[in-house]
Amino acid sequence: MQPGPVRMARRRPASEVGGERARLEEARRALDAKIAEAKQDREALTKEDAEQQNQRIQELEGNKKRRKTEELDATRVLEEVDKLLSPSRPKSHPAYWRLECDADAAPPTEYPELEPEERAFFQELIQKCCHKQCNLSSVRDSEVLRVFRIENKTRWEVYEAKKRELVRRLRAAGGGGTVGSSAGAAAGSAIPAVEPPLETAGVQEFLKEERWDADAGEAYLFHGVPSEEAAFEIADRGFNRHFAREGGMFGSGCYFTDESCKAAFYANIQALEQDSRAAVVLVCRVSLGHHFQVPSDGIERDAKRPPRKCPCVKNRTNADACKCGEYYDSVVAQTNVTNGSVNHGPHREIVVYEPDLVYPEFMLVLGPSAAGSSAAAQASAAQSAPRQPASAATSVRDKVKAIVAEMK
Repeated sequence: MQPGPVRMARRRPASEVGGERARLEEARRALDAKIAEAKQDREALTKEDAEQQNQRIQELEGNKKRRKTEELDATRVLEEVDKLLSPSRPKSHPAYWRLECDADAAPPTEYPELEPEERAFFQELIQKCCHKQCNLSSVRDSEVLRVFRIENKTRWEVYEAKKRELVRRLRAAGGGGTVGSSAGAAAGSAIPAVEPPLETAGVQEFLKEERWDADAGEAYLFHGVPSEEAAFEIADRGFNRHFAREGGMFGSGCYFTDESCKAAFYANIQALEQDSRAAVVLVCRVSLGHHFQVPSDGIERDAKRPPRKCPCVKNRTNADACKCGEYYDSVVAQTNVTNGSVNHGPHREIVVYEPDLVYPEFMLVLGPSAAGSSAAAQASAAQSAPRQPASAATSVRDKVKAIVAEMK
């Protein structure tokens, strides 16, 4: 088979090749133009997004500044309301104190002795607040030999400042209420009432105290001390949680009670007759705030502060991961509460973990009624004499020591 003739490709004219090349070049330029236009559109969109983002950030920063300004304004308003609601006298200390408000040169702590009728009130209070089923007969047989009011201007101002801080925080959270009655709970307050009512609820009425702050959950409570030296240390410097016993029933805090027999037990009153000594019990103002009612399973015995308010603590689930940051202000342990394997017993205890929310106001010196009769008679004779200026701390210490020496 013979091969066919070879066909030669037709050579295109130079004009035709040049035209095709020009069309390709034009198409490339058009494509480059579209790419450049797309890049410009993308840059414009990115710039617009950035401007919108910057505008949003500026709006958020403006809202933050406005909120901070509103919070500052609200704080000022609350402070002004406090001033309007408070009595017109200076807020240095209660009106019944003998310490002058402007007496900056006065001793840091003064201990004026109360009148016989005032001492009689505290005698009745000790008897009334003694647990009916308590086997501490020493409390019922004891006598209030002396009552000194602790007038410490420095510690009072610290207490007042801490209490105002607590009230502002509770008001911001919608709190405020009363202690020892159901008024707080009935009003829908965030602060529930302590139930049953505190045995010491009538002290402020007896003192006719106008500065009583129900919004802080303020209450009068007992605190027993082992010696008169410890009592004066607390009176001069306030409570110190670092001295609290580690591993206490409800953690490391300041323990109080509305039952005189419980406080007298810590004052070692059961050894009065054997040792011929005096027992010292402090009557303190305590701002309880929003208290935590100890449930049957209790709280950690190494606690340094009250439990959190969030439900995860009550349910014992995921407590460590909770970030709510809201805590109760105090702990109220009712009678016969079991914490772990230990039963709390028949006395109610109240624990505060912030010492500056406590002010020790009265120092009660107790002794056996029979042994203390002569001392009480001398006290009445001393009260009938013309009153001298308020005693300094050293002279009051001498009085307390004289009582102990006389009992021996």
